[in-house]
Amino acid sequence: MLIHSLKLIWNRKGDNALIIIELVLAFLVVFFIGSFGAYNWKLYHQPLGFDWQDTMELRFSPGGQWTEDDGRTLGQVMNTLGDMPEIEWVHGVNMGLFRGSRWTSPTAYNGRQVQTMFNQLTDGAPQDLGVELLEGRWFNASDAALDEDLALINQRLRDALFGDESPIGADIRKVDERDPPEFRVPLRVIGVYRDFRQFGEMTELQPYVITRFDIEDLEQRLSSLTVRLRSGTPVDFEQALQDTVQAVAPTWRITLTPLSKLRERRIRDVVLPLTIMGLVSAFLLLMVAFGLFGVLWQNVTRRTDELGLRRAVGASRQIIYRQIVSETALLAVLAVACGALVAVQFPLTAAIKPLTWTSSGSGLLIGAGAIVGLAAACSLYPAWIAARRPPAEALHWE
Repeated sequence: MLIHSLKLIWNRKGDNALIIIELVLAFLVVFFIGSFGAYNWKLYHQPLGFDWQDTMELRFSPGGQWTEDDGRTLGQVMNTLGDMPEIEWVHGVNMGLFRGSRWTSPTAYNGRQVQTMFNQLTDGAPQDLGVELLEGRWFNASDAALDEDLALINQRLRDALFGDESPIGADIRKVDERDPPEFRVPLRVIGVYRDFRQFGEMTELQPYVITRFDIEDLEQRLSSLTVRLRSGTPVDFEQALQDTVQAVAPTWRITLTPLSKLRERRIRDVVLPLTIMGLVSAFLLLMVAFGLFGVLWQNVTRRTDELGLRRAVGASRQIIYRQIVSETALLAVLAVACGALVAVQFPLTAAIKPLTWTSSGSGLLIGAGAIVGLAAACSLYPAWIAARRPPAEALHWE
């Protein structure tokens, strides 16, 4: 039956070529949507690395160059907030969570080099945020007396730079020549923590370094505080919190935002384009379905003599029905095979980063299922019409 169907398709290769081209284009569109969707679905279900519930971001700007007076004001703000009964803790986070700002630099150790993200946190911030320590220790106040810069690295950076070797006590170095010399000093690794995704669930796991922000160093500039509210704190406390900070730092520009809102924005920035692309893809598939349905109907009408003769020599309605459906499904399979030859070039060449073998495999399955299912569905009614035509029509055509 398969060989017979292939012969029939080949005999009408001129008409079938247009159908296959249309299905190939539709397959590639669904492949891209499915691959990007699978990629982001996998990212979303990987561990975030920190807790964001009941937490606020307090961003501030002195409106000019950072001075020691601003450093003292920052200390006063943190002490004042820490004394408020509605607040569980307050910490400095230089690169705000779920924000787009980033600090990256190549990091090297023993001849190995990896592009790495950096952030500065005050003492106690990683553990209060729920970051999981795997090896070594956290920062503490006694580190201020040490004459060296300390670093916490995530497990991804540990694996990339150290392999099976323990990184505790080792010195890593930033090697970006664009950085000023004071930022290219060695960093002594004191701890390893589980992967930490600063930008949220829709971003890849990356090598990451946390350095210590010393609140006693008045010359160090900080741009945001992270504030954890106690469970059950009323919503209207946000205004009281902002008023309290403004009273301590009247010249600062203050912005208070729940991390839940920043997280929603990050997710929306990824999901919205995918949703739009999905709607466009659905509309395209609908147009393909209408076109395919019309072509199949026309083909069935033009093949009345052939199908009627088959009925006249003993073929049942079920055989005619299955023939039309199987031929159409076979056309779709051929289109999927042609489209797959194009699609596998993306993970092979790594031309588009999200199109990994895993996400591309999901995209291939989604695209194949969508195209074959669409083609089979469009053939059901024309096949039903063909199967119901009486054998006498063949004699009329003959």
